[in-house]
Amino acid sequence: MTNSYQNLELCHPPRFYRQWEVIKNPSNFINNLISQYGDFIHYRGLIDFYLINNAELIKKVLNETHRNFDKNTIIYNRFRNAFGDGLVTAEGDHWRRQRKLIQPAFKPLSIKSFFDIMVKSSMQMIERWRSEYVSLTSFNLTEEINKLTLDIAGKSLLSNGFNKAAKRIIGWTHSINKYSAGIPLPFISHPSFPSPLNLKLNRTLKEYKSFIFETIKERRNSSPKDDLLSVFLNMRDEETGEKMKDDEIAEEVLGIIVGGHETSATAPPEALHQYLLACKQDGFHPARRRLQELLDKFGLAGTDFINQLHKELYSADFLSESAKLSLTELMAEVDYR
Repeated sequence: MTNSYQNLELCHPPRFYRQWEVIKNPSNFINNLISQYGDFIHYRGLIDFYLINNAELIKKVLNETHRNFDKNTIIYNRFRNAFGDGLVTAEGDHWRRQRKLIQPAFKPLSIKSFFDIMVKSSMQMIERWRSEYVSLTSFNLTEEINKLTLDIAGKSLLSNGFNKAAKRIIGWTHSINKYSAGIPLPFISHPSFPSPLNLKLNRTLKEYKSFIFETIKERRNSSPKDDLLSVFLNMRDEETGEKMKDDEIAEEVLGIIVGGHETSATAPPEALHQYLLACKQDGFHPARRRLQELLDKFGLAGTDFINQLHKELYSADFLSESAKLSLTELMAEVDYR
């Protein structure tokens, strides 16, 4: 990545340049674009996009010219298929309305109550670890951290937690993140197209909406609780007096669940280190099989596993730079599938 952008020229690769690599190996596709056409590219194909690989220009876009851009893009449209029109994907008047409605839920006093939940849940997890240590019981660290974040999100949203729905919610978050990470190809990306990803997303959203609408119904028929769901149910627009609709509440809750849970879905560093050592001993072909086992074991499809691998590769002095690049591309290909 370069820094100065004053002399950058916008390059236009031939239309549909190496288009097949977008699906086969997205990481290799981006690397080839940069190596052949530089750090400022307008790509035209089944998917049109601009690629910026310059730190100063990225800063300028994000800090100075962000108002020139909106969320009416193929990427955000794909997100809308999963998250609806919640704060993650909304913009304009609707975004301002939702932001204004939700803002009271995140005042300092409310944040303190969330902090108390985090501390209490963390201490309960540590006590459980102590008892398992005494009994010499082994456990999966990633699963434990996932349980912790889900417990915190559940108690923040529903006070009593997700309880029996916890396992289903983990499955829903994995399904939604895998869909969101997919390439937004025309036609195929539309939810009505019967691809495996689309069908699974539709099933996931149907199950989630059944769960959240039933939860909302039960809450309306009970006394208010000190949690986010009660805050959402009681919010009113200052100008119109209107409350949030059930669909709007469902979208905001889904954004919180998926965003809060998936930030913890990462591989333990020791597992990555062991994997790299196995690559040193076994070579790349056995590594492909071991990689699939690792992805399945930790449920890492659609997470930031690639970013973690990059960090680990810096210390892998037994690998050449070309080998590191090959391994990263292999990781991206398997993780994408």
